[in-house]
Amino acid sequence: MILNRIFTGVRFRLFVFLVLIATIWFWGAARYLVINSPARSELIVVLANDDNEVRFWKAFHLLQNGYGKRLVMDENIDIRIFGVTRG
Repeated sequence: MILNRIFTGVRFRLFVFLVLIATIWFWGAARYLVINSPARSELIVVLANDDNEVRFWKAFHLLQNGYGKRLVMDENIDIRIFGVTRG
């Protein structure tokens, strides 16, 4: 009975510790993936452009400001709007 309580307390503390470590690790990974300081490069790539073209204009401004030499866009050309494709 006493041994069962000890192992239950140890398991709970271990679980809380692992959740805390995982939370800190995921928070650090998310901060690593978000980059708000662009660096100069050879190529600017825009993947899966959205409907209001925010990503395209952001990439175009980066290109105008000298952050890249070329701009490559991934566009869906199989979508037709009023009989016209965007590609």
